[in-house]
Amino acid sequence: MSFDFALSKGDITIGSDGDVTKVRNTSKLVQDILKVIHTPIGGNPFYPSLGTLLTADTIGSNISQQFAETKIAASVTQAIQIIQNIQRRQESIQIVTPEEKVVKILRLDVSQNAQEPRQYDIQISVLTESLNSPVVDLPSFSISTTI
Repeated sequence: MSFDFALSKGDITIGSDGDVTKVRNTSKLVQDILKVIHTPIGGNPFYPSLGTLLTADTIGSNISQQFAETKIAASVTQAIQIIQNIQRRQESIQIVTPEEKVVKILRLDVSQNAQEPRQYDIQISVLTESLNSPVVDLPSFSISTTI
């Protein structure tokens, strides 16, 4: 079974027992998706194609709201497809649980934030292979287009 270290605000989480906290299954999937979306493309030297161009493409750009929303949705979709490709490769060397395996994106909503128009709010739901809880709703988050 695969796992990752639990992250909180970019830092590794330490449990009450003093050990590094790990995430598995659905929690790992949510963390993987958020991590890839917030990683600038090229930001991981071991996987240079991992990440998105969200902030690089939108900072300082004078583009329409609809175009920005479409561009962000396309970048998030591409990031999730990268996760699916990584999961397929992982399956040859380790177990990828049904709870952490993305089958497809069910919902991807991107909208300009009403209070702060330089931010875009993103909501994502994915379908996993899990029979018990096949739909995973990620916590809503925002991407800022400001420097």
